[in-house]
Amino acid sequence: MRKWWLIAVTLAIAGGSLLLVPRKRSDSTILPEILDIRPSQATLAWTSPDNYKGRVLFWPFGNEANPRVAEDPFGGSRQHEVVLTGLQPATRYIYQIDGSESRFIFQTQPPASQPFSFLFAWGELSEKIISVVRSEFADFIIVLNAETPKSEDVFSAVRSCVPIYNLSGADSPFLEQFGQRTGE
Repeated sequence: MRKWWLIAVTLAIAGGSLLLVPRKRSDSTILPEILDIRPSQATLAWTSPDNYKGRVLFWPFGNEANPRVAEDPFGGSRQHEVVLTGLQPATRYIYQIDGSESRFIFQTQPPASQPFSFLFAWGELSEKIISVVRSEFADFIIVLNAETPKSEDVFSAVRSCVPIYNLSGADSPFLEQFGQRTGE
């Protein structure tokens, strides 16, 4: 009897520990976007198919030794918005959503006393936008097209690096999910 009781307790502990192991989130479901960048902070957002408390690891470009961590201010959710604070102006940072293998890069804005750069985007950009953003690394992009097709997001590959604005304000699929559009 004691032997069966010991086996049952062992199986219960093993089963319980399996429930405590966090599931690894798939990279394909994590598509962050930069909502806002300032000289000393950046706001990142993404949606996920699972409820969890979002965490972001980040560090200055070339200095991966001591990553910092920022978290969602609220509990577990499918919508994540994390503010990275204490950043240096005009500095490139690498960030990684916790549970993802993908890494992304952004650059904080320069101090107000220094010039900044931006890109105007107009017309068909789907094949050019990635190379342009990589070569120019603008502080933000202004889209001058009156209406962008909703079926295809030509900026999806660069939203993780730079904020996008259109003629109405922020161009953000994350904010549009909740009926929020800046500038309307």
